[in-house]
Amino acid sequence: LTSDDLRRTASFLNSVGSDGQFRYLPHETRAQASRAMLAAGLLSQQYVGWKSDRPEVVAGITKLIATLPKWETEDRNVYEWYYTSQLLHHNAVATPNARQWRNELVRQIIANQETTHGLKGSWYPADITAAQSDMAHVGGRLYVTAMCVLILETQSRYLPRFADDVPDAE
Repeated sequence: LTSDDLRRTASFLNSVGSDGQFRYLPHETRAQASRAMLAAGLLSQQYVGWKSDRPEVVAGITKLIATLPKWETEDRNVYEWYYTSQLLHHNAVATPNARQWRNELVRQIIANQETTHGLKGSWYPADITAAQSDMAHVGGRLYVTAMCVLILETQSRYLPRFADDVPDAE
């Protein structure tokens, strides 16, 4: 990437993010912002230069981990969970709330893995209580399984990218 590419990327991210929220496109309303877009937007902003101690990053992480992940609710969103996991890991967030959030996420994912028949090891894309905001009903079993595997491997697959920005990172 050139410096011009990074500048244009940062400009786009600034056009879709404001007031601690992110949207897919600049013309969308604040109502179209989501927690998933907050996590993806913050991580993307960090890739183009935001530091871990920037107030928007700290506030966003705090907001994202304020509610523990629950599989069997309309709040389930494997897309959001993937980006939140990346954000926590790459920023080496080791607060008790972050550890509790990550531990609960792993517990929820493992507890909901298919354990019988030919689908053993995969995850069911949707059920009566699951959210449709993560697009699992469109992506199906393969999508949900891929996202769950990516979430579970975050801790062991990547070195924390922004950990040197964080004082006393664990």
